[in-house]
Amino acid sequence: MRSLMAIGVAVSGIIAWVLGTGAGLGGQRDGWSAELMYENKGANLTTDRDHFQPAAVCGACHTQHYEEWKRSAMSQSAQRPEFLLNLFRLGQDLRGAPVEDVQICLQCHAPLATMGPELDLEVALESSREGVTCDVCHTAVHVDAAPTPGGLTWDPTGPRRGPWLGTLDEGGPDTVSSFHETARSDLVSSASICSGCHWGNWPSNGLSVDGTFDEWQQSPHAAEGRRCQDCHMPTYAGRAAPGAPVRESLHRHDFPGGEDEGMLAAVLDLEVSTCSADGETQVRVRLENVGAGHDFPTGNATAPVVQLDLQATDSRGRVAWSGSQSFGKSYGDSRGSPTVDPTMAVSVLESTALVSREPRFLRFSIPQSVSGGKVEAQVTFRWWDPTREIGTLGLLGDVAGRYLANGIQLHRGLQHVGSILETGINPQRSLAPRVVARDSTPVELAPCP
Repeated sequence: MRSLMAIGVAVSGIIAWVLGTGAGLGGQRDGWSAELMYENKGANLTTDRDHFQPAAVCGACHTQHYEEWKRSAMSQSAQRPEFLLNLFRLGQDLRGAPVEDVQICLQCHAPLATMGPELDLEVALESSREGVTCDVCHTAVHVDAAPTPGGLTWDPTGPRRGPWLGTLDEGGPDTVSSFHETARSDLVSSASICSGCHWGNWPSNGLSVDGTFDEWQQSPHAAEGRRCQDCHMPTYAGRAAPGAPVRESLHRHDFPGGEDEGMLAAVLDLEVSTCSADGETQVRVRLENVGAGHDFPTGNATAPVVQLDLQATDSRGRVAWSGSQSFGKSYGDSRGSPTVDPTMAVSVLESTALVSREPRFLRFSIPQSVSGGKVEAQVTFRWWDPTREIGTLGLLGDVAGRYLANGIQLHRGLQHVGSILETGINPQRSLAPRVVARDSTPVELAPCP
């Protein structure tokens, strides 16, 4: 892998040399103002990142939780190829983007990178590359109840905070650590801690960069008292550390979500039927997000998409018709064109994500020739724009294309070419579409109700 990283550095140097004459050709991005950054942004700067323990130190005792965390999106938040690609978009100064554009992303993806007097905007430090590490949650003492990216405040020199009272149950044995002080935290147990990163607007345009927490607040799940942790940190029986008491409700720390096949399979109800109306055959589809306590898909307009694909075959099994529809969100730039770059967006062009427990009804007209055949429906969940190749060449091609189209100013973002190469060739997760739901029905020509 060291040689692979060296290749990446060499590639970045060649790109910089070849395209360096285009520096400054990109247009200046309007709308940025330092005053629009949130007041709490400076709170991170006063925290010393050296007071945060490396995750491996926690893992020496909390072995099971550490292994779970290593598999999670939390541990990979600063190293995933799509995030590094976004650092290219923001960090190359293609449009005169300021340091704050990079910093606001790192506040959630690599919070330790934004701490201390010297920012680690290159995500070069090992502590930064650990992403959302153990202490980011377990030393948190406050969260801003507002759509503020990175709205957490920490006390890394204090006790490690968790959901327990300090005793197994009333009158039970003390649960103490020989390594650190412990304290019970209502914040760690609440959904609001998730809002620190899963509820935020971009400061230059007010558009949502992650609206998941707000979606949850408006969902039936919140009204029923179901927290984020109830789905994304399911419990099991075990010991939090050697010698600790056995608990029936230890929380998993791999944070299952869109990568968990079992969770995806429980999200949607899909029903497809056919009937006849106004001299044509109709396919009627009912979709309902029954399992997620937020929109599906959730996140922002650079986030995943959900796609419904339909196919009608005639009595001989020949495909006579196909159709599809996507669900998600899309940004629009100043020209009204779609963009996946929140810094360039001025509006949300479309928001068709499936809201929690709100059925969606769709109708499609199909040829009469499918009489006697059947209609099949399939819903897939995609982590990325389906038109974008996520392999190494696709990622590098995207970066090079942006350079060629916009011109560059040499910038720290180039160093991530090696990381993208390494991650692209050895992906830590599958970005392939996941089937969420299927249904089929014979073509019936009974009158539509």
